[in-house]
Amino acid sequence: MCSLAEASFRRSTLELSFYESTVDTRSLNSRERMYDSNKCVKKYRRSAAGGVKRFDGDVRSYNDLMITLEYLCSLMVFESNCFYNVEEFVQDRIRGVNVELVQERIRGGEVLRKGYRMSVFSGYVLTGHKNYVQKFNEEQKGRCLNMLMDVDEGDEVMSFRGLTMLKEYVFTGKRGDVEGIVKGSFEGKGKVKFVIDLGEAWEEGNYRRFLKLITEADPSDPWTYLMKFIMSQCLGNVRMTILKCSNKAYGKGEKVLGEEMARLLFMKNGETAIKFAEEAGLSISEDRRHVVMKVQPVLEDKNLECRRDDDFVFGDLKDEILGGEDVDKVRLLKPEFVQWLLH
Repeated sequence: MCSLAEASFRRSTLELSFYESTVDTRSLNSRERMYDSNKCVKKYRRSAAGGVKRFDGDVRSYNDLMITLEYLCSLMVFESNCFYNVEEFVQDRIRGVNVELVQERIRGGEVLRKGYRMSVFSGYVLTGHKNYVQKFNEEQKGRCLNMLMDVDEGDEVMSFRGLTMLKEYVFTGKRGDVEGIVKGSFEGKGKVKFVIDLGEAWEEGNYRRFLKLITEADPSDPWTYLMKFIMSQCLGNVRMTILKCSNKAYGKGEKVLGEEMARLLFMKNGETAIKFAEEAGLSISEDRRHVVMKVQPVLEDKNLECRRDDDFVFGDLKDEILGGEDVDKVRLLKPEFVQWLLH
């Protein structure tokens, strides 16, 4: 994954990462760390003149890049350190992989897919983390997708591209040419048609149909899981829009049963729906069974736009798959599930 020359150089320049050091020295300061040749991963470097620093024998083959990403994936799952710190290291090394694909003109479709899925997964896990920079993660996903479009224009790739663009439409409130969201044959079936149907629902303002499509997609399909990770950040926006419309329609003082609100917002139960409405600024009845509508608009709480909904992504498997709500406990995800998802 990294030449010994580079590993030695980075040790001398105090650039050896915690994750690349031997078990005995990783907790020491950077001056005292020793590299583990089996853990060092090639780092993308740019010289002051704009060139890339090279080391003898450090050009990786397609198979080497696949092995590198598999190792980085295993870090995300098994490393006991804070997931945010692990992800920061992983994303930096994925950048080096992407750059090398371009430099060596390697048509690494599977490598790009793996890198993209890792970014999608880590972005979902870290939503709401105080140090998480969403813009960087979005750029990382965008780079992988753009490169993937150059080597593979299959339904899955076009659909991920379309979902990413559609997610931005939902966040910004923009409308656009639905058929322009994805490229290729718009009479196709399966994944491409699904994205077009979602786009049409959003453009028409049919938000319940929009939620119905993404919440009732086949959970046994790996592509569907990744689609849910991508679209999960849209749920807060769409549900908030539905809540605003309902609040205006029902009027002052009208009581809506929590279970009915859950059906309206496509949430798992009345308790969850009531909590959502309460956080949006609506009143709740004393018995906490009803949402009390009012004339005033609901709150514009930006935190609700990226609301985590683990039930939407994992469904009935949530308790089995998730080890806890704390983002640092992501390592407790069932390894076989994560491996399946990211591969």
